[in-house]
Amino acid sequence: MTERACRFHVTVKPAEIVYLNGLIDSYEGVGTMRTEDETMGKVTIYSTIGYELILKDLLLALQKEGLLLTVDGIDYDDKLI
Repeated sequence: MTERACRFHVTVKPAEIVYLNGLIDSYEGVGTMRTEDETMGKVTIYSTIGYELILKDLLLALQKEGLLLTVDGIDYDDKLI
């Protein structure tokens, strides 16, 4: 089965990058995180449309728990993966 890809562009406190990455990894299949700019806390989480809502809910729950993160944007890839 092929799915469309999406990317969540997120800013988090630099000290929280490893923590966020560990959480994303623990939700197996939801996404893979890449640090874009460590000093600015800019990361990209790669996911698929099939997991997009789960990832959105996870990020929202983390915000409600007090993790200072913002979703700067979401873009969608026209390619199938």
